[in-house]
Formats: sequence, C-alpha cells, structure tokens
Amino acid sequence: MERFLVEYAFTDLASIPFLKKETHTLGIDEGRWKECLHPKEDYYKISSRYPIYAIADGVTLEKNNQGIYPDPSGAAEVAGLFCATVVYSLKKYYDKEQPPDMKKVFYDANHVIAEYNKNHDRSFATSNFWDNDLYATCAVYACIYNNVVYWASIGDCLISHLRKGVCVFTSPNQMRPIVNSLPDEWASYSKQEVKKLIRSTYRNSLDEQGVITGYGSATGENNAEHYLQSDTFSLTTGDKVILYSDGFEAYFTHHEWISLLASDHCTQGSISTMTKHYEAIDPDTYGREKTIISIKVT
Repeated sequence: MERFLVEYAFTDLASIPFLKKETHTLGIDEGRWKECLHPKEDYYKISSRYPIYAIADGVTLEKNNQGIYPDPSGAAEVAGLFCATVVYSLKKYYDKEQPPDMKKVFYDANHVIAEYNKNHDRSFATSNFWDNDLYATCAVYACIYNNVVYWASIGDCLISHLRKGVCVFTSPNQMRPIVNSLPDEWASYSKQEVKKLIRSTYRNSLDEQGVITGYGSATGENNAEHYLQSDTFSLTTGDKVILYSDGFEAYFTHHEWISLLASDHCTQGSISTMTKHYEAIDPDTYGREKTIISIKVT
C-alpha cells in the first residue's frame, strides 16, 4: 500500500536582492526601505491526519500615498482562511469515506472570504482596484484518495506531477494569457493604471453568456466559482506531487530544477541553495515570495 510522504513544505520570503531592487525602483529613501517591505502573504496548510494540502497566495494591495503596504495584510488573512477552510472541508469527505467534491470545497472557502470582505466593508462597487480593493487570494489545493490526486486551482498557484525525473503535468496559470495579450493601447499607460485595469476588467469577469473572459481570484464573488480549475491524475510508487505559488513557476523552466526536485535527496536546504543562485542573477523573476510543498509516493 502506497504512503504519501511530505518531503518538505515551506515559504521562501522575498530575497534581499529583490527587496533592494524594488526599493530603488520605487525611489524610496534608503532610510525608510524597511517600512516598505512587501508583507508576507503566502500561506500553506497540511492535514495532520489525511493527505490534504493547500497553498494560497494573498493578492497584495498596492502601497498607499505614504509608500507603505497594508499592515496587517488583509490578503494574508484571507490566504490563511482559505487554506484552513479547504483542509477542514476536505477532511469531511475522508471521514465519510467519499471522494471529494473540489468545487464544493472551493465554494466553502470562497464564502468565508466573502464574509471577511463584508465585515471589512470591501466590495467591488467601492473598490479603486489599488490600495482599497477586495481582499483576495490565488490558491491551489489537492488531496489523494485511492491513489488518485484530486486537485483544484485558481489564479497563478500551480501543481506539477513528476514521474521518473520528468514533469509530466503542470496545471495552467490563468494569469499568463491575460498578461501576454493586453490591448496594445495599454502600452502607453502607467504601471498603476494597467494594474487597475487588469483587476477591474479581467478579474472574475464573465461575458453576457456567462463565459469566462479573464482570470480567477478567490475574492468572495460568485463569479470566482466559474474560474476554478480541477481535475485528477493517478499515482504510482516513486511519483512526486509538487504544489507551489507563482514565485516558483519560472524555476520549472530549468532542467536542473526538475532534476533536483525529482531526486531522492532534495531538501529545503538544497532548494534554498539553488534559489539563491537564481535570485542573484535575476531578482525580479526568481526573488519574490514563494511557497512549495512536495509529496512523494513511497
């Protein structure tokens, strides 16, 4: 009978090279750079009883007029609430010895976020899509039932399946097509205006027929349910299942990264060694906050 071993699970905070570059880019006085640090907004949770795993990446609200991020971060709060609700909801299916309904689990977690936003007077109608916006999170979660992975994701958190040293599956990143196909006229807009337009135009958007036209984010809005991606894949001994937030996505384009994750000797320490190497080369691409969970079938 297969066992599912969590090899490692951790959040890697934004690297110092990334933070220094961001501070310089924003023109912030060096003496105040610590005030302007990006708040920690990744969260993960693993069931202590069942093979249930969740990662959420809270969507950062932008700096206020004083150049400071929200603290405490409502995005971090909803990321934690999302993961806790997912794990709690999935446990019920194991207790009843039933395969999970991943869409129902998302409904439960998204509803908790809706209540959080309501209690904090956040709504689409009152949003400026910048520093006063709906608290939201991207997420990926999975469980293993009868040697089958049931997974679901929204936004740009991902899951990959490794077999015999090869990445045989990675879930889609919903943000990638949007960012790569923005209207040409937006090229002349400021970074702030583009971010606002992406959120107001594409986030959880549907056309008149109810077809998705943008990207998904767990904001508590009902439309978010249309953006949930979910599926299954079977496991065999030696396989690995990797859940991760988007900060790790670029690493998966490198063969040496896949080889490291697939090896029997991959640890948090060996991952940190490799991430530091890439962070020094390109802080913007590799140095952001990121979370990863690795499960090995033994």
